Amino acid sequence: MITQTKPARNSSIELLRIIAMLSIIAYHEHLHGLVNNFNLPNILERIDNNMFNLNVLFSYFVGWGGTFGNTIFILITGYFMINRNVNPSKIILLLANMLFYSWLIFIMVYIFMPQIYAMFTLKENLKVIAPILFGGNWFVSCYIIFFCFVPYLNKFLISLNKIQYLVFLLICFCFFVLLPTLKISTYFNSASMVFFASIYIIGGYLRLHFKENINKRYHKKLLCILLCLSFQ
Repeated sequence: MITQTKPARNSSIELLRIIAMLSIIAYHEHLHGLVNNFNLPNILERIDNNMFNLNVLFSYFVGWGGTFGNTIFILITGYFMINRNVNPSKIILLLANMLFYSWLIFIMVYIFMPQIYAMFTLKENLKVIAPILFGGNWFVSCYIIFFCFVPYLNKFLISLNKIQYLVFLLICFCFFVLLPTLKISTYFNSASMVFFASIYIIGGYLRLHFKENINKRYHKKLLCILLCLSFQ
């Protein structure tokens, strides 16, 4: 049975959230600012065009963290939600917030920046009007859809003992990280929902079976796995 236990606020986890947010902001600054403005897809082209400098180097250094930040947020979600029930009102509120800001920005662009609005395609308009149905706001959309499956996923994960859970984690790691890294197609690495589930499962394991006094070398191994997941 899933209980509604509310863990005490942990300052380390709050710090991790802040790092994740900064990583995601830096990634979008790099992607939508530097890369789009110069229209150069990789660092080698920048060097060839004599456009490489410390600012570009710093942007590439901080710009990798988008997926890492997403990974951290999903990991924390799995840690706190593995033994809790989903609150439908919070999911509805999140959906309402996403639609409100999407529509608000869309209307402002339509009124005050018609030259930019004229560049939008029908597909891009639909992404704003109905993000979940047409692939807009991918993280929030995936988050909302994924939570429809969380109650059933939690029951499955809680039913596993520690060894079974570890084996399940190993299977996920092989099909989502190891084999795709070796360029072996598994149909896992390109699916955002599978990415959510894989990280959520790790977060659940940390809450259910990971002990704070465990040897530090296991913490390092876990960090390496998370970094691998971040680059998929």
